[in-house]
Amino acid sequence: MESSFGKLSKKRFADKNEHVEKGKGKKKRFCGCMLLLSMIILLSSVAAVQAVATTVSMPEVTKPAGSYATLPLTIADVDNYGTGTISISYNPEVVHVTGVSGTSDSTVPAWKADNDKGIVNISAWNIEGVSGSIIFANVTFHAVGSPGSSTGLNLNVVTLKRITEEDIPVSVSDGTFNIEPEADTPAPTPTPTPTPSLSPSPSPGPTPTPSLTPPLPSFTTDTPPAATSTSHTTAPSPAPTGTGKAEATPAPTSTPERKAIPGFEPFSACLAMLIACLLVIVSIKMRRMGGGSS
Repeated sequence: MESSFGKLSKKRFADKNEHVEKGKGKKKRFCGCMLLLSMIILLSSVAAVQAVATTVSMPEVTKPAGSYATLPLTIADVDNYGTGTISISYNPEVVHVTGVSGTSDSTVPAWKADNDKGIVNISAWNIEGVSGSIIFANVTFHAVGSPGSSTGLNLNVVTLKRITEEDIPVSVSDGTFNIEPEADTPAPTPTPTPTPSLSPSPSPGPTPTPSLTPPLPSFTTDTPPAATSTSHTTAPSPAPTGTGKAEATPAPTSTPERKAIPGFEPFSACLAMLIACLLVIVSIKMRRMGGGSS
């Protein structure tokens, strides 16, 4: 009886130990699975963080019409950058791309801009690899649009690889190019024009009519003729009255006198002398004729 009871007790103890061992094994397997799952989640999170951290972007700027602006095409938080090709599309009626240049972190061996379609393709590399935030390329834009116009600078990452030829997952942040609007010009304030004051014009007074007396020529002869001197009276000028009309005062009437004809006095003297000479000659001849006949 005692041996049977001892055997039964040993069997129960053995079963209990086996059950405990099985429980311990399950806990170990459970803990192992949980640890593995945690590591997987952690690694996935790190990969996701790395994928989202690398960002390709262009800035937003506002420039006056006709100006030039060089904007950086940046890659933020890149790991072991080796090479890449990125395109930028834009509205060609607003901006044109006139130049692309590289930097110390990224050499630009080739680029091509089509300003008719509004796109530029840029290829760059770094053969040694670089990490961190870098400028992939500097792009120069010319603002050809009208004031107040705007265009997006839309990015397309064609390729972006590490020096190990692995693809770099990236996110993009597009830029914007705005052209300044025209400044409002205030309307000029009209300057009042002063009204000229009219001054009364003086009334013209009557103009006196001068009385012209032509001078008489004087002739000197051996026998000056008796000439009667003639006196001329100038009519007085009309005096203006308060009504602005001139009243003429009648000139006194003078008795006309006989005047000698100018130039007749010397002619008369010559004629008289000629007649006297003829009479003398005739008398001399008559005397000679009378003496001869006697």
